[in-house]
Amino acid sequence: MVNEGIDLGGNHPVKDIEITTDFIRLDQVLKLSGLAPTGGQAKLLIQSGRVKVDGVVETHRGTKIRDQNVIAVNDEHVFRVVKRLDSQRRG
Repeated sequence: MVNEGIDLGGNHPVKDIEITTDFIRLDQVLKLSGLAPTGGQAKLLIQSGRVKVDGVVETHRGTKIRDQNVIAVNDEHVFRVVKRLDSQRRG
């Protein structure tokens, strides 16, 4: 689930991507965000060097993304992964 988030001080607002597990793979984050409709497109985007995790270029699609990691694509689409606890589950 993607929610509108806050601005972390950059030029672009941060959108939250909620997970219920301890981690999610980077390519899965891109698919959930809507920036990559397929795993193949996510792989190409990541391998092109246009994806950063916490400000560092990441080229491995299987990288484990955890609670509070920030993913930026082309330095304009910014997402923060947020682990939602079971008690925070929406109806």
